[in-house]
Amino acid sequence: MDIGEVFNSAFNGLSGKWKKVIPLCLLFFIAIIVLFLLCIVPIVGPIACVILSVPLQYGFVQNLMALIDNKTEKVTSFVKIASSNFSRAWKLVGNMLVELALPIIIFVVATFVCGVVCYATIASYIADSNIWLFWIIYICIAIVIATYIWVIAKSLLLMLANMIAIDNPLMSTYDATQKSIEVMDGKRCKFICVYLICYIIMALGIVTLGIGYIWIIPYIESVPIFFYKAAMEDSRVRLLKEENDTSNENV
Repeated sequence: MDIGEVFNSAFNGLSGKWKKVIPLCLLFFIAIIVLFLLCIVPIVGPIACVILSVPLQYGFVQNLMALIDNKTEKVTSFVKIASSNFSRAWKLVGNMLVELALPIIIFVVATFVCGVVCYATIASYIADSNIWLFWIIYICIAIVIATYIWVIAKSLLLMLANMIAIDNPLMSTYDATQKSIEVMDGKRCKFICVYLICYIIMALGIVTLGIGYIWIIPYIESVPIFFYKAAMEDSRVRLLKEENDTSNENV
């Protein structure tokens, strides 16, 4: 997979579709603002915002994918998609959280233990003035950083689960997360590079005094979809090659 081809495919894939994709992103942006305004309402507002944001994001991605693939002409379908896929969107999030449970738990425990140890070490240093005690703090911080990197690395494997579930409506959300882990294996660094380039492109929008964001945001939102398409194609080619190698060995 070539990163440059992903960005070129995204640009070419949006050709002739800007009049549909831009209004979709604008409407989704307005919907997000409305959700954030709900947070003003005490207790109920923030809970409602979290509950509704997950299916809304699911609906937006599905609507965007459908527009890119010429499967729909509507730019308001994401609301209907969100309501009809409410449980599926949350099941997908649940399966992703299960996959991340162990590294997250270890990270939280490591952070708590680090805090306690650091407090105790500083108290001991004040009492004994032993400089070597600070090595304990350095070790604890290193453990927290290592567990945090583990969480990030694990979460990167799940980045395609949403699009896989959308592209395969009959597939269970558990299978979608497992497929994402399989497809993203060996592609995490490329995914990070893609997002870094996206942030650079977003920064360039400042030069246009924000006007360029009308086109930049839809483009940036489309890039992960084309990364997904390229990753799935790579996975398909790899599986075919493995099957051919296996059949040749049997012969």
